[in-house]
Amino acid sequence: SNGPIFHQNTGGIGGTAAAGDRFGASVASGDINNDGFDDVIVGVPGEYRCWTRVCGAVGAINVIYGTAAGLSSAGDHYFTQNSSGIGGVSAVGDEFGAFVTSSDINDDGFADVIIGAPGERISSYNDAGAVHVLYGTANGTTTTDDLYLYASQSAFTGTSQTNARFGTSIATIGKDLIIGAPGTTISGASNAGAIYYLTQ
Repeated sequence: SNGPIFHQNTGGIGGTAAAGDRFGASVASGDINNDGFDDVIVGVPGEYRCWTRVCGAVGAINVIYGTAAGLSSAGDHYFTQNSSGIGGVSAVGDEFGAFVTSSDINDDGFADVIIGAPGERISSYNDAGAVHVLYGTANGTTTTDDLYLYASQSAFTGTSQTNARFGTSIATIGKDLIIGAPGTTISGASNAGAIYYLTQ
């Protein structure tokens, strides 16, 4: 049988389909609201939005929830870095949603949404990169207590660097996060790359 197609002009899906949005550049699944049906996270790293201080490709994600009848666009959760509670602010080229994955990193029975924003500017470092963790609840994804991560935080032994692109890729081992930063300069060698391991 033929399954449904979802895009940003599908009724109920947040955002509007536009050239360069790249809806589906990354996709992942997990049971975010712990109702027994897997939900789908869709990265939209080229999402074009305009606010007072920024206009351009900033990035977004959509969370589409599963039901007994399959995925449903009803109740779609749509987030950008300008959504209330999410760390940082939307900026052109952040690529929020370039990578998405899911794992229950706080071990509460609800899958959490993990988002790479490899183009995020950190301090004066362009494309240093960042990662967000939005926790799952019975009501789906929440921005409360968003975990906002970047390389120069005390949780890591590295430093944020221009073009490091921290958050390009993300994997989980249980509750731990492994974050790829392939543009990291090592001992003067540009784009040598590194991974960061965050234990919870």
